[in-house]
Amino acid sequence: MQTEFLKSFEGFFTELIVKPLPLRTQPGSAASAEHRAISRQSATVPPISGRDIALEIKGREYAARIGCPKLANSLVVRWSNRLKTTAGLAHPQAKRITLNPRLKQISEDEIQRTLLHELAHLAAHERYPNRRLRAHGPEWRRVCADLGIPGESARHNLPFERRRLQRRFFYICPNCGKRIGRVHKMRRPSACAECCKRFNGGRFDRRFIFIPCPPESALLSNE
Repeated sequence: MQTEFLKSFEGFFTELIVKPLPLRTQPGSAASAEHRAISRQSATVPPISGRDIALEIKGREYAARIGCPKLANSLVVRWSNRLKTTAGLAHPQAKRITLNPRLKQISEDEIQRTLLHELAHLAAHERYPNRRLRAHGPEWRRVCADLGIPGESARHNLPFERRRLQRRFFYICPNCGKRIGRVHKMRRPSACAECCKRFNGGRFDRRFIFIPCPPESALLSNE
């Protein structure tokens, strides 16, 4: 009785484990060619999400080269399929860069350029920790030059399908009257860059914080 049970138990695991082994086919067989084709096809599919250690190492080397030790020790690079029209994002607090997997379908050069573009954002925050930085202001441009991409554009021109998002929140500068629209409500005070530059040396000034204004200002928005 025990012998029959053991044989049955052994047969079950033999079928479970040994059955998939035909994947290891002899070279030149039809099955082998099919599996190679599937592997090649899978290799062309961009990663959905997850860390990219190779890009992290490369980014950290660049950070060390331009004198940003915190980034050189803590930089994280991830791919995320949540990015649709954006090539990449920089997260200064987390010292993290998020990249759009569709970059892999374009070129390695585009991956490199986007990595350095986002790295410049993080490096600018490390270099100027007590300064209110404009997203693509002079501090960012200086870091781009140090990273070997002088004249880098603030926006990419990659063939990503773009969505037109409706701006529902509008703000006005109490000093110059500049109006801006936002898709999402501002989570923290934001000041008019032109007024801060003109009257406070480019530093953040609470006198020029944007204040909410009526939606009809969208017709007058100059941003």
